[in-house]
Amino acid sequence: MLFNSRIEIQCPATGEKYREIARVMGVPNVDAMDEAAYRQAAIDVIQKLADDVGIPKSLSEAGVKREDIPFLAESAFNDACTPGNPRDVSLRRNHWHL
Repeated sequence: MLFNSRIEIQCPATGEKYREIARVMGVPNVDAMDEAAYRQAAIDVIQKLADDVGIPKSLSEAGVKREDIPFLAESAFNDACTPGNPRDVSLRRNHWHL
């Protein structure tokens, strides 16, 4: 559900990975695109897939209440995958959105 917002944040640290995502997702002419274009194409095609399968676009659309966000954010931050992020992350409250 929050994948697109995460990949937008990670863009600067991903090199050519988004070009490959766009390519395998069927985006035409990926090799002719500049970095900004293929990154946006990857984000767009992933969002289309999420829409097609009915993944909620927001936490509130999924039924999450505002009071649940601190627990969810802390749980995500403490996840074993966090150290593998290509960019540093924090628990800044001004980034929590419904």
